[in-house]
Amino acid sequence: ENVALFPNPATSRFQLISKNLSPDFEKIVIYNTLGNVVSTFLITSPTQTSFDVSLLSKGLYIVEITNVDKQKLLKKLLLN
Repeated sequence: ENVALFPNPATSRFQLISKNLSPDFEKIVIYNTLGNVVSTFLITSPTQTSFDVSLLSKGLYIVEITNVDKQKLLKKLLLN
C-alpha cells in the first residue's frame, strides 16, 4: 500500500502519507457511512498533506483520494 492516513484513529487532523517521492494527489473527498459527502479538499500543492477534520463528528469515514490521472483510492478513517 503506497498511501496511508496518519494518525488513524485521528481527532482533529490527519496527514496523507505517500511512499512516492512526488505524490500527485488532486482531491480528497470524505464520506460518512451512509455514503454522503461530508468534506472535500482540493489539493493545490504537493506540500499540502495535512487536513482539518475537527468539524466532523466522531465515527467511521471513507476517504476517497484522487490523483491527477483520475485514479481513485479508498481508505477508512476513524475519528475519536
